Amino acid sequence: MEFHAETNKIKLAQCLLLCLQYGVPRKPTYTEADIQKKGKFERIDDYKRLRGCIDVLEDTEYAIVNFCTYQLSKGRKHGELSEMYLRLYGVLNAVYLQKQAIEEIARVVKYPGLSELRKTLSNHKLLEVRNIAGAHTLNFKSITALKEDKDSATSFYRISQMSLTTEATSISLVGNGSHDQVNLKELVFDFCAASEQLLYPVLEKYIATLCKTDKHYREKFLYSLGAIKANPTDYRRFDRSVERLIRQDQKMR
Repeated sequence: MEFHAETNKIKLAQCLLLCLQYGVPRKPTYTEADIQKKGKFERIDDYKRLRGCIDVLEDTEYAIVNFCTYQLSKGRKHGELSEMYLRLYGVLNAVYLQKQAIEEIARVVKYPGLSELRKTLSNHKLLEVRNIAGAHTLNFKSITALKEDKDSATSFYRISQMSLTTEATSISLVGNGSHDQVNLKELVFDFCAASEQLLYPVLEKYIATLCKTDKHYREKFLYSLGAIKANPTDYRRFDRSVERLIRQDQKMR
C-alpha cells in the first residue's frame, strides 16, 4: 500500500479509509450490525462517525497547510485586513475541528490512551489562543478558573489590529489587565507536528484490533503505517514567506 499526499495526516486519513473498507463484510447483503461487528465498533453508528472524522481530518488539513504556506495573506506583504481576519479565524477554527476529529477517531477505535490524548491536545498553547481569539474572546476562562468555577476569573480580550501582519509572527492579544503576544505561525507548525505523532498509536491500535485474526492484512497495514511514520511531515517546508519577501525586495530595487 502506498499513499500519495501533501502531508502524513492526509495519508493517515487514506489509511483509515482503507481500514473502513476492510471492515465491510464480504457478502452481497449486510446490515449496519454486520459492519459494527466486523469493524469492531462499540456503537452501531460508529462506522459513519469514523467516516465523517476522516473527511474532517483531511479537509481541515488542507486549510491548515494553506495557512502554513501563506499565513494571513496570499502574495502580498501587507494583506487586506478583511483577508487577514478571514484567514486568522479560519485557521483557528480548522485547528479546533481537527482536534475534535482526532479525539473522536481515538474514541471510535477504542484507543486506551484517549484521556491522555485529549489532555495533550487541549493543553497545547494553540488551543488556548483559539479559545481566546476565535471562540470565547469576550468571556474567556482559563483552565484554572474553569476548575475552580470562578465567575470573577472571566476575562475579555481583543486582537490588536496593529499587530496583524502577513507572517502572523507577533499577534497581540490584549485582555483586561493582561497582554499576550503569540507567534501564530510557529504555534501552528508545532501543533501540526504534535498532532501527527498522536495519530500513529491510534491507528496502530485499530489495525491490531481490526486485523487480529488476519496476519496478512495486519502486517500489510502496519508496514504501510511504519513507512509513513518514518518520514514525518515538515510543515515549515510549505512556508513561502521568505520567498515572498525576496520577490518584494527585488521589486523595490
